[in-house]
Amino acid sequence: MNAVRNERNELIDPSGSMLLAKVRIMEIDHDPDGYPAITMREVSALANYLEVEMWRADAAEQEVYRLRQILSNVKGEHSEPKRD
Repeated sequence: MNAVRNERNELIDPSGSMLLAKVRIMEIDHDPDGYPAITMREVSALANYLEVEMWRADAAEQEVYRLRQILSNVKGEHSEPKRD
């Protein structure tokens, strides 16, 4: 767990592990559609975490595409000429 506190002394969980653990604990003693429900704070935190991770995954995917294009261009420049 790599939680830290921000300038407002709020606990920040960059890896999402604390949030996931908290949600899993609630899962154990809550029926799927039952009471008590989780708080909006947990729902918002989970949604925020997922948004960030989706953005990171998208950025990584774009970088992989960019690097593949570069590699393709480099391979094309260094290929041997075709012999007739």
